[in-house]
Amino acid sequence: MASLTVDGSIGPRRFCKPGAIHLARETGTCIVPCATVASRYWQLKTWDKLQIPKPFSRIILNFGQGIEVPKNTLGSDVLALQLLIREKINDAEKEALSYLEQNYNIRVSPDLS
Repeated sequence: MASLTVDGSIGPRRFCKPGAIHLARETGTCIVPCATVASRYWQLKTWDKLQIPKPFSRIILNFGQGIEVPKNTLGSDVLALQLLIREKINDAEKEALSYLEQNYNIRVSPDLS
């Protein structure tokens, strides 16, 4: 099993690079959107708004449904998949935030930009 950050090393944030889609297409693997939320964290002023959980915070890791990349994915289909993946990453974060609130009564404001 392997994983990679689909938005690359320079962003934009949560926008899947075409290379990740081509890799999934060529290997026949799914792209699985995921999100991690922490009840308390420090947020860096970087392009990806990296969050570092504070000690003793609750951390939720949520995996969304895998997105299959068809073998004939090219051109505008790649852009459509990029937008879908961004949406599914945001959905995974919303679900994790909801779980944190419902099960631990902890409300954290999302930053879905």
